[in-house]
Amino acid sequence: MTRAGFEPAGHLRADTIDAYRRDGFVRLRSLLDPHELQQYGVEITRLTLALNTQTKPLAERTTSDKAFLQVLNLWRESAIVQGFVFSRTLAMVAAQLMGVRRVRIYHDQSLYKEPSGGVTPAHAVRDRRGRHRLSRWSANTLIVV
Repeated sequence: MTRAGFEPAGHLRADTIDAYRRDGFVRLRSLLDPHELQQYGVEITRLTLALNTQTKPLAERTTSDKAFLQVLNLWRESAIVQGFVFSRTLAMVAAQLMGVRRVRIYHDQSLYKEPSGGVTPAHAVRDRRGRHRLSRWSANTLIVV
C-alpha cells in the first residue's frame, strides 16, 4: 500500500508535484505515522511551553504577541525534535516539491497557539533573493494529519 501522493518507492507522484507548483501548497496525508507525529507533538509542546519567554498575560500583549508563543531551534534541546527537524524523508519531499537536489534548513520554529489567543495577522513568507523557499507545517494537535 502506498501513501497518498506517493509512488511505491517513496517518490512523490507527478500530479502531487504539479498541484504544489500550481497551488503553492500540498497536503500530504500519512506522510508521517500518526503515532510518530504524536510523539513529536508532545515533545515540541513540552519544550515550547518550557522555553518560551512570553510572560505578559494575553490582555497585555500586542496583536502579534497574542497570535502565538514562538520558540526557535528546539532541535538543539531534544534528540526527538532533532529527528523531526532533520528528517531525511521530509527533506526528500521538500526537494522533490521544489525540483532541487537537496535542501537546507533556514531555521526551525515552534508556533504554539494558546487557548483564547489572538488572531494570526496576514503575512507572506518571502525570499528577497528569489531562491526556492518552502515552509513545512505540521499540526501537532488532535487533528489527524
